Parts: sequence; C-alpha cells; structure tokens
Amino acid sequence: MQATADQVDATLRARGMLYPSQANILETEVTTATRVAEFMFDEGLAQAERPRDVRGWVERQLYKPQY
Repeated sequence: MQATADQVDATLRARGMLYPSQANILETEVTTATRVAEFMFDEGLAQAERPRDVRGWVERQLYKPQY
C-alpha cells in the first residue's frame, strides 16, 4: 500500500485523495509492481534472477489484450 500511496503528490493530498487518480491507473500499477519486485529481489524472496531493468521486466509481464 505504501508504494501506491507514495505516488500521491501534495496537490492530490490537499484535495483529500489517499491514492493516485484512476486516470493514471496503468502508470500507478507499473510503479507499484516495480517497487514490490525490487523489494522481493532485495530481500532474496524472488524465485527469478534480478533483471538489470526491473521496471522494464515488470512492463513485459503486463497483460496486453490483442483484438
């Protein structure tokens, strides 16, 4: 939760928001997932090797619907 809440800037907090806007949901998702993955790698909890670019690795894991 902290990784998500950290993405709320002072302007949004002044408006009473605790979490980022839904308009930025994909960016919020990727940033939060990256922070969680970095924690997992740092703590030795991941079962995969740490990639050089954790954010890029997370982005490649995202579901991308193709119609």
